[in-house]
Amino acid sequence: MRRTILLHRPETSHVDAALLKFVQGHANLFLACIALGLSVWEMFRHEYLLACGMVLTGAVGFFYGLLFGLCAAMPFLAHSVYLQIASSHFSVASIGLQVLGFACIAWLGYRHKSVIDQQSGPIQVRHDPQVLPWNTVNDVRTSLAAIRFLLFPLQCHAPKQELLEVTNELSRLEDLFQEMEARQPQMQREAR
Repeated sequence: MRRTILLHRPETSHVDAALLKFVQGHANLFLACIALGLSVWEMFRHEYLLACGMVLTGAVGFFYGLLFGLCAAMPFLAHSVYLQIASSHFSVASIGLQVLGFACIAWLGYRHKSVIDQQSGPIQVRHDPQVLPWNTVNDVRTSLAAIRFLLFPLQCHAPKQELLEVTNELSRLEDLFQEMEARQPQMQREAR
């Protein structure tokens, strides 16, 4: 019995990894659904102040951060606790759901702001020194296109002049790469 469990473990770890990847990829959607459900629930309970508080908490989380968003939720939660104690219908489950809703909304506001900042910020990708500069890549691509055109012209015959041009272009490319190989040790020293 123990061996059969060990034989299936890699398959279940693969399934576990797929499940975790799915949950991480859809976490914001799940949180938004929870928050929407809780705010609708608050509206049905005629606690419009809590529903408006959730919107305010999300806005504070967006503009000022997660911690301030959670702090903005505290007066609304305190008001809810006070109303429940005053009406003698205190429910820990109700308070727990409200805390969950406010936490979800604060997180979603904060997360939305961080995604916007990430998308609008300058993209700074650092390449290895072995990556070719764009002007070199464009030069090589243009040269290869010229060689292809000269080797395979639209006419059936290729005069000696075109073959000489192809040879000159290939020599120029070879010189370009030899120059880059000569500069590579200097670039490696500068990178350190």
